Amino acid sequence: MDEEFPSGALITVKLEIRVPIASTRSQINEWLNYNCLQSGGIGLDNPLYNKEPDAFGPRPLAFEYSGMVGRREEFDHENRPDGRYYKVRWIRERAPPKP
Repeated sequence: MDEEFPSGALITVKLEIRVPIASTRSQINEWLNYNCLQSGGIGLDNPLYNKEPDAFGPRPLAFEYSGMVGRREEFDHENRPDGRYYKVRWIRERAPPKP
């Protein structure tokens, strides 16, 4: 039987990716955030700009469950003429016991 994880389960992912061209740590970080997490942008001067991440090996992906769950909480909401602003905190808690 396949194990079921609770909503909000926090997992650690290990993914082996081949970097296709010589790059700095910050360029690789920007590239991975943009391509794998759809977060932020990537500079046109980044040599990885038009490269797709390439998983390496027959089983490049593995993950471990931490036994924790996480949730995102917004607070201090404020509507301003130029937009809506709020703060965010990430809350990590032990997962509830299985029934």
